[in-house]
Amino acid sequence: MTNTQYTGRHGVKETDITTTLMDDRNQKQDDVKVTDNKDGTFSLTCQAKVEGEHTLSVSVRKKTVMGSPVRMKVIPRSGMVCKIGGKGSGVGQMSYPQGTTMTRAGNLLVCDPSNARFQSFTINGNHKQAIQVRDSNSGNTYNPYHVTQSSDGNLFFTTYDKYVIVCDENGKFIRCFGADELKQSRGIAVSPTNGRVYVADWSSHCIRIYSPGGNYFKSFGSQGNGKGQLYYPWGLDINSQGNVIVSESSNNRLQVFNEDGQHLFFIGDTDDKISNPSGVATDKDDNVYVCNYTSPGKVHKFDCHGKFIARIDNDADGLRHPIGVYVTDDKPFGKVVVVDYSCIKIFNQ
Repeated sequence: MTNTQYTGRHGVKETDITTTLMDDRNQKQDDVKVTDNKDGTFSLTCQAKVEGEHTLSVSVRKKTVMGSPVRMKVIPRSGMVCKIGGKGSGVGQMSYPQGTTMTRAGNLLVCDPSNARFQSFTINGNHKQAIQVRDSNSGNTYNPYHVTQSSDGNLFFTTYDKYVIVCDENGKFIRCFGADELKQSRGIAVSPTNGRVYVADWSSHCIRIYSPGGNYFKSFGSQGNGKGQLYYPWGLDINSQGNVIVSESSNNRLQVFNEDGQHLFFIGDTDDKISNPSGVATDKDDNVYVCNYTSPGKVHKFDCHGKFIARIDNDADGLRHPIGVYVTDDKPFGKVVVVDYSCIKIFNQ
């Protein structure tokens, strides 16, 4: 406060100043601290407990000061906010988890293949349930490795070998496909622009494209390190424009294609920001996030053109082998969910 109408020179005391901080749900937050700076001004400080829009109202001797109320946007402090799970087969535990996504209900779904199940958690780390997917006809129970969700709510996930499995959010088996083409399926994504299913075929060094019903269209990529070639593709995601982002674990780079498989550009091929990349994800602004699997692990963020922005974690967070990543739609910045060895670590950015 610097308006001379209310400065200390005019006899105003800290106790004369009344403040109210309200969040966007119209709920009052903690009191605002008022400090007399002893130079004719006062400072107001507060620490909001919830994110989002807030309104600060200030009055002196029951008269509203000029400029009040003030609208403010509270964003979370960056860094790791929680760790979920631990190694094992018990409730909430995982054994070498792989991919992750968020369901339409707002719960994290984590692939826990060594325990032949999905694990479901709230974003705050509360365990919801374990889900097994079993084919009632064959009796097979599937080990999920990478997972994505289509617009109709069905889950599409890959196994360690040659299958893509489709089930509902409760794990009810619907169908499987890909056995005639896939050798070792890895990353999977459903395009928001054409609805097709894209699957990274690791040992075939290509990306295969299917309809949601399992009809095979084509593949793109071949073994190598040139433009449009792939060498052990692992992670895969598709941005809002339909561009396909692929991590190449043995070429130490990401490659971006259009929806038909035409090469657009590389990410990380000319610097040291990518090393043995595994999981890859995009956010609502088409920024790209990639896990560097090599220990000590790192998660890096790039813009939609491939320009490096920031490292999401830091050395103190202790990432060992980050292998899966997902970014929520929170505003202004999504939370970054990282699958690391035997746990999940969640970061604000």
